[in-house]
Amino acid sequence: MPFVDIRSLPFKSNLEIGEVVMKIAAALAKTIDLPPREVCATWTFIEPNHYAHGEALASSQGQLSHPPLVDLLAFQGRPPHIVEEMLRVVAFEVSQAAKVPIENVFVNYREATKGRVFSKGDIVK
Repeated sequence: MPFVDIRSLPFKSNLEIGEVVMKIAAALAKTIDLPPREVCATWTFIEPNHYAHGEALASSQGQLSHPPLVDLLAFQGRPPHIVEEMLRVVAFEVSQAAKVPIENVFVNYREATKGRVFSKGDIVK
């Protein structure tokens, strides 16, 4: 079950975060051929002036600095070309939602290893 955890500064305009995270989860699920119920996504806001990019602080999400920070966690075993596609689709969806250039989105992919994850009532093996 992949997890997408997004953190960004608040937006100057309203954004329906519930709809956005559902869209991101659905896009990722489609990319890796999973039912949408198998993908989780969250979006949390960083307090204004609690995010330094170099020597600059910001109170709201900008276009060219303070990129939205995305952690993409999935179980091990996917081939590199699939991981790359997952990274691209998540970056695209976040850039569209946040209305920032895709070049200003940071996505980190991490693999959860078997025997080190508890899910659905048991250790995943």
